[in-house]
Amino acid sequence: FYELVEEKIRKFNLFEPYPPHFNEELRYYELLSTRFYILILILSLIILVLYISVIDHTQTVIIKSPTSKQYTLLYEQHSSTLLCRCKKLSILYSKFLQLLPERHEICTSQYVTDKWIQHILL
Repeated sequence: FYELVEEKIRKFNLFEPYPPHFNEELRYYELLSTRFYILILILSLIILVLYISVIDHTQTVIIKSPTSKQYTLLYEQHSSTLLCRCKKLSILYSKFLQLLPERHEICTSQYVTDKWIQHILL
């Protein structure tokens, strides 16, 4: 079995013309070209695999509406590459809190106005 495979490899010719010729010198150059081609192909594949394994792979992960805790954790891990599309990192207070002040009766009375106080002091 080994001898058969070895023989096939030795006679493997990618550049054999059709119909075959019987020029031995030409056959020698065809075999040499085939071996050179296969060597270059294998080297190219090895270089390609090495290059792909060495380069950095960038993966984009989008997190919609992260919590403050998530954002802090992500910032600690990926501070140089973290992008935040939002303009604000927190929710405005007006979104969940509404203030409606009510004044006490005395505060709205005419007796606490500047005019009345000036009148008393004079």
